[in-house]
Amino acid sequence: MNLINEPATLLIILGTGAGTALLLWKVRWMAALMSIISSAIAAGVVIHTGLLGKIASNEIWEFEIFNDLSLTLGTNWFSYLFLASIAVLAPLVLIYSWEPMRTRQKDRPFYGLFMISLVGAVGVTMARDLLTLFLFWELMTWPVILLIGDGRPRSGKAMKLYFGFGMLSASGILGILSIVSWSEGGVAYTDAVNAMADGSTGIRIAMVLLGAMAFGTKAALAPFHIWAPAAYGHTEDPFTAFFSGGLSKTGIYGAFLVVDVFIGTTILISYGSVNGLTPIGFFIAITGAITALIGGIMAMMQDDAKKLLAYSSISQLGYIFVGLGVGGSTATAGALYHVLNHTAFKAVLFMGLGAVIYRTGEYRLSKLGGMIHVMPLTFWCFLVGIFAAAAIPITSGLASKWLIYEGALEKGVGILVPILFLASAAAFLYSFRILQGGFMGQLRDEFKDIKEAPITMLIPMIIIMIALIVVAFIPGLPMELISRAMADIGMEAPEYSLISLESGVGSYSGLVVMLAVVAGFITAVLMFFSRPLGRHIDLRDTFTAGEEPIPNMDKRYHYAWKFYAPYERFLRPYFNNWIGKGWAKVYKVSSQVARLHRSVMNGDMTGYIWLIFGAMVLVGMVLYRYGGWF
Repeated sequence: MNLINEPATLLIILGTGAGTALLLWKVRWMAALMSIISSAIAAGVVIHTGLLGKIASNEIWEFEIFNDLSLTLGTNWFSYLFLASIAVLAPLVLIYSWEPMRTRQKDRPFYGLFMISLVGAVGVTMARDLLTLFLFWELMTWPVILLIGDGRPRSGKAMKLYFGFGMLSASGILGILSIVSWSEGGVAYTDAVNAMADGSTGIRIAMVLLGAMAFGTKAALAPFHIWAPAAYGHTEDPFTAFFSGGLSKTGIYGAFLVVDVFIGTTILISYGSVNGLTPIGFFIAITGAITALIGGIMAMMQDDAKKLLAYSSISQLGYIFVGLGVGGSTATAGALYHVLNHTAFKAVLFMGLGAVIYRTGEYRLSKLGGMIHVMPLTFWCFLVGIFAAAAIPITSGLASKWLIYEGALEKGVGILVPILFLASAAAFLYSFRILQGGFMGQLRDEFKDIKEAPITMLIPMIIIMIALIVVAFIPGLPMELISRAMADIGMEAPEYSLISLESGVGSYSGLVVMLAVVAGFITAVLMFFSRPLGRHIDLRDTFTAGEEPIPNMDKRYHYAWKFYAPYERFLRPYFNNWIGKGWAKVYKVSSQVARLHRSVMNGDMTGYIWLIFGAMVLVGMVLYRYGGWF
């Protein structure tokens, strides 16, 4: 029996783990163990199904909950890609969390909330109607609200911010549901397709805007991104790896659902073109490129390492939206490829940082430094993650961005190139800052005796690190899944083999690139050891031009404070949180409206009578103005 073709089975496996972990949350080891076992079984089912290559794409399962009200579930290869990226990551994060949550589990049911959110995310990818999508969306979102709050200052504000944008996202889905139900009398995905096909331009625009509000918010697309740095920065460290690496993919999935399933290519091209793209595609691609740039620039200004990685995640997700907007075979394949890459490298980055925070209790780069000397394995895992995010050739990160760039070149979208170039430059700068500030340079005296991360934290990081390197050699490995996913949304994948990728303007060989990198590394090593070795010196000597430091002097030479101060002085006026200030004005207006509502709905019957009378007068005036009373 193929369990994934019976969605209820997979949800029952995860739901059992969630219920048990929630009930036994006071018994930490039992809650953790049940979560790990159930999520591992679910991940095994998902992987086994992918290896078998058998998914009943056209089958829909209905589960009646009330009269004439049913939940519909199903899977195809397109939804499977997102399901796999979430389900396979979950047990790795849960294993990683064993040590750091040993004491913090007492504060809240961490494992129960984690598993409930996982059930919701899996349900989102399996939903086949808008009502089911909405219910699982809320099931995924609410536990996260309770997991935000790590005891640091401003964590309460982060929780409120995520709550507000979570409601905005849910409102977008409800808006789409309402339009489709009003237009077609149903809420199935097929009804949404028909609503787009039969609807006016106004309905189509409304669906796109509501989709951007619903799914762009979850994927931290500008200008809906401002919740992410606060939420990622104040979530429990183990959960942040799943939050950024896994849950963000539900927003990407929803965006693909609206653009490539509900709207479709035929409708998109009927509105002409802008710079070689459809108008909607151009809007999405430009927004994605701007998101990549804003996220990169804001990341390089952060001293808080978790916020740096949060802005980095925003930037990387922007590349996926560029691929979605550009469309076509190559760019779409690149976007889906980057979905898988982002899941891996962002998880290992937050895991590596979480390991450092676990050992040191410090998250500020200006207070760290030299961690490579005491946590070398964590450093190498983190380094591979940074290389993947920056698309450096020894990891699979280069392949997905190469496809996105090639897709843009195929369409001749020249305006994207300078924006993405600047975003890539920013990625290099923030990558160097976190490596130099956190791992390189001088080790502080108070951290000289700390140990490497526990084995339960290292194993998941090493697994992901190996995967990123192996796929760099054989970049065609994920393309079989990507090609099947693209076929389910009516698109053909670009040509590929196990070791190479093809586009309309060039080709990429992972094996050749990796061999060139290895040859360069061997050459550098031989050159280094061919020269006489110097004496071993103390770390402080490198900061004093070779002069002997004063004996017993503990002076800090590590450069990490205001790392990019000159760049920041130049850029800050242009990136002075103007988006945040705009949302602050929206909050102020909505608060005033809420206060007015409370003043009217105060339980006073006289006020209610006047309200009803005023509404009747208003309706009467409208009816009289537009054709009389009847």
